[in-house]
Amino acid sequence: MLLLLRLRFLLRSVPPQAGLRSVPPQAGLRVAAGQPDAAGQRLAEEVLACACRGAPGAGLEWLADEQALQLLAEAHADAPISSDERRELVAHALGLWTGLQPDVQQRVAERAQRLAKAHQRVRASAGLRGKVEVQPQWPPDLLGTLVLLPVPPGVGSPQGGQP
Repeated sequence: MLLLLRLRFLLRSVPPQAGLRSVPPQAGLRVAAGQPDAAGQRLAEEVLACACRGAPGAGLEWLADEQALQLLAEAHADAPISSDERRELVAHALGLWTGLQPDVQQRVAERAQRLAKAHQRVRASAGLRGKVEVQPQWPPDLLGTLVLLPVPPGVGSPQGGQP
């Protein structure tokens, strides 16, 4: 099963001390180092493709992000399925959503940590002090679900495997 999620993160700059501090002249910026208010916070969004095999409580295996993106890019229909079977498969996949929440929350928390580290690297290379706090906004939005099934032996589309 492949999930397409929209993640949201609230970013807040935390200065080392109050007052204004100039960034080195080559950067051409000035930053306010006082306490940020609601206007100083930023919302970042990211779309995450994640994929898993199995089911919660029954040997769930998450694939690497690169594998999920590859599946999203390369998946195609090799054989038709009925509308009833399609509805049943999607209903089953959506029914698993609640059981996937602990794993999804962990992945979102890991993404927040990576985003914070990336912002810290940029701030360090620009000569800025302070840090950026990244807070995940819950819950992530489930934008799409793709249920991938193996084609049983002897079954194939009349078009020779083309969608």
